[in-house]
Parts: sequence; structure tokens; C-alpha cells
Amino acid sequence: MRGRGRSLIDNKRTDLYFISMAQMNISIPDKLKEWIEGRVADGSFASSSDYVRDLVRQDQREAARMEHLRAEIAKGRASGISSRSIEDIISQTREQLQARSEG
Repeated sequence: MRGRGRSLIDNKRTDLYFISMAQMNISIPDKLKEWIEGRVADGSFASSSDYVRDLVRQDQREAARMEHLRAEIAKGRASGISSRSIEDIISQTREQLQARSEG
């Protein structure tokens, strides 16, 4: 299998494990390449691959967060119009937050 291998990764945990890795070649402008190299040089990342993997993970988390937010908005829209006033809603929310902080 060309472009695939097995790499040992710590992944900021105490246990080591093997994970299958695929290889991908990308083209980026020189300025972006310099930025990535700078992040590696300052110790923020072990390699340019680590940097790109981190960006992809961040994008995955953001996409999941946005999907959750869209689902919550859809639920809210589907629930209809509330008969409670804004003041009642704010008061109830404050009470719930207070109860959580005490509990």
C-alpha cells in the first residue's frame, strides 16, 4: 500500500499506540509554508504534519459544534412560541444557574 504506514504516536497521553497513517501532498503559498515552519521552530508543533493534523482536528470539532448548534436551533424553532415572558425566562435561567453552582 503506497502512502500508508504505521507510526508510533504519543498523542499527549501516557500510553503509546499504533495508528495507521495516510500520506497526503498539498501545495500552499510560500508565506503559509513559512508560517508553519515558524510554528514548528518555536516548539508549538513537532512537525508541519502535526500542525496540519491539529488544524484538521480543530475544524472537525468546530463542524461538530456548529452541527449541534444547528440542531438546537431547529429544536427551538420546532417547539413553537412560548407563552412565558422574557423576564420569566431570564428569571428561571438564573435560578437554574444558581442551583447548579450550589449543587
